[in-house]
Amino acid sequence: MEHFSEPQKNFLYNQWLEMEVNNGGIDQFFYNSSGELAHKRVESLKAIEALETASLLQEGIDRWPDGRVPKEMKERRDTSLRINPEGGLFADLDKRFSVYEEDRNQLNLEYIRKNHDAF
Repeated sequence: MEHFSEPQKNFLYNQWLEMEVNNGGIDQFFYNSSGELAHKRVESLKAIEALETASLLQEGIDRWPDGRVPKEMKERRDTSLRINPEGGLFADLDKRFSVYEEDRNQLNLEYIRKNHDAF
């Protein structure tokens, strides 16, 4: 990722979030390697003006101890199992994410158009 421009990273972060959550929910997003950059996803969503989704993801982050999602996978997974042993901690956020209050795909496309020189 270090070779990509910031707009390219933002686009990829947003697409990765979308795929993870649509596949297995916000819990899966945090549990998998994608969770190590959860805070960057909030910023990438703000960059494309997906403010509702950024707020929703921040709510998920805030449910972690000290509002911090561990970067290291083992620590993140251990913490996830401790704070969410039955699953369901993020179920309300999954429902809100799936409503598509914002057209994230359209926002991503507009972001690419505005930053076309970076792609």
